[in-house]
Amino acid sequence: MEKIKWMLYIGALLLIGIPMLFVFTESVTFSSFVRHMLIGSSIGLLIAGLVINAHQKRKANKSFTVDIGIAIGLLLVLVFRLAG
Repeated sequence: MEKIKWMLYIGALLLIGIPMLFVFTESVTFSSFVRHMLIGSSIGLLIAGLVINAHQKRKANKSFTVDIGIAIGLLLVLVFRLAG
C-alpha cells in the first residue's frame, strides 16, 4: 500500500511538472481542455493517495482527520472546476 500511495503522489506531481517544463523551455501552449484534464487527473491521484493514507492511519489507530479534510477540500475544488 505504501508504494501505491507514493506512486500516486509522484504521478500527480509529474502530471503537473512535465507540462510545466515544456511550457517554460519550449514556449508551447496547451489548450484549455488539456490543462483541465491534467489538473483534474492530478487532483484525483492526490485524493486517491490521501484516502489510502487515511485508511492506513485508521488501521493503525492514528488520527486521520487531516487527511480526510484535505481530501474533501480537494474534491470540492475538483467539483467546482468541473462545474465552472
